Amino acid sequence: MATESARGRASALGLAALLVVIGAAGGVAFDRLVLGARPADDDGHHRRRGPPDADQLLERYRERLDLDAAQVEAIRPILIERLRETSAVFERIDPDLDAIRRAGDDRVRALLRPEQRPGLDALRADFEKRRAEMRGRLKGDKQPAD
Repeated sequence: MATESARGRASALGLAALLVVIGAAGGVAFDRLVLGARPADDDGHHRRRGPPDADQLLERYRERLDLDAAQVEAIRPILIERLRETSAVFERIDPDLDAIRRAGDDRVRALLRPEQRPGLDALRADFEKRRAEMRGRLKGDKQPAD
């Protein structure tokens, strides 16, 4: 019986570890594919940018595919719909991703000294701001540039 209980706990821990790894991998993939990298700022820090909005995508299409005016008019609503559908997917998975992030932050916070914790809070606030801006662009809301 004790062996069965230990095996169950080990399985639960293994599943939890797998979920953390999957969440981290998903976050890295999302970051690389959707957010992309910005050039370094004056302090040498690399900032992230969100996905392009429909107009920016359309401009890329226009430049690279030599679209005529009729194609531009037909493609623009398709791009808007694509971004809104992408936003809907994120809205469905956000609660799961948030739970993974919160659990990871809690584990990191437990390892930090009290004077380090505000720094973690600032990192988290910066992430949340960037995420809100990105979600706004996906929904079609115009966001001012930094």
